[in-house]
Amino acid sequence: MDNRQRDFQLEGIILDRIPYKESSFILKVLTPRKGVISIIAQGARKENSKLQGVLDLMNLCNFDLYRSGELFNVRGAELLKSYHLTCSWEQTILLHAGAELYLKLAMGEQESEATFHILKKYSEYVSGVSKNGIAVFWRLLYRTLLNEGGAFNLQTCVVCGCAKEFVACYPRKHGLICGLCAKRSEKELLIPISREMGNLFRLLPTIGNVLEEITISMEARKRITEIFFLQIEEHSGRKIILKSLSQLDDSDSLNEVP
Repeated sequence: MDNRQRDFQLEGIILDRIPYKESSFILKVLTPRKGVISIIAQGARKENSKLQGVLDLMNLCNFDLYRSGELFNVRGAELLKSYHLTCSWEQTILLHAGAELYLKLAMGEQESEATFHILKKYSEYVSGVSKNGIAVFWRLLYRTLLNEGGAFNLQTCVVCGCAKEFVACYPRKHGLICGLCAKRSEKELLIPISREMGNLFRLLPTIGNVLEEITISMEARKRITEIFFLQIEEHSGRKIILKSLSQLDDSDSLNEVP
């Protein structure tokens, strides 16, 4: 088949945008059919470009592409949704964190459709919440882990199967552990959690119903995020460090009451 010039349309979410040469961009785009692909947008940085404002980070676009060899090139793009338009500073950071996460995981074609819809739904949801957006990000991490074939039991102790209060995370068994079982387990294999964190883990699958009612401490924000990163790292073999989230951590530190 001749790959020199093939035109087609593809919907996608822009995960990254890198300046290229004097007037162009290289885009990293998550698509439902091909996973994450690289696209060259020639001349998109020019002041008179029709693509000005269209190719922003986390925008959902319908791309008119042509393929020359192994490269995808933009012929045109229609903006379907800009999630940033009504976002607060924190919501914008959480949108960027979702993009950064999926770049780290480098999703392939096999899981691309489910991955695309998970990120799309996350973007729609997190851009609309007014409080506790970090919990929506945790749910993204949880769904991403499950989508990749991982497991993390949030409802019952991974040792005895009871629904008692959780006191620790047990990474090797992919879940949480109750107090009685924790006493019988090797301490170095456990990550202690507070009662608040245990309750938040249990609420997570339906946490959207109580976002306005709960309060999340700074310690819980950081520790629960770290635990999910650890679970994803163990399953995927990829180190997860998101620079975007460090801005939230810095803000929390400034606002912390001594």
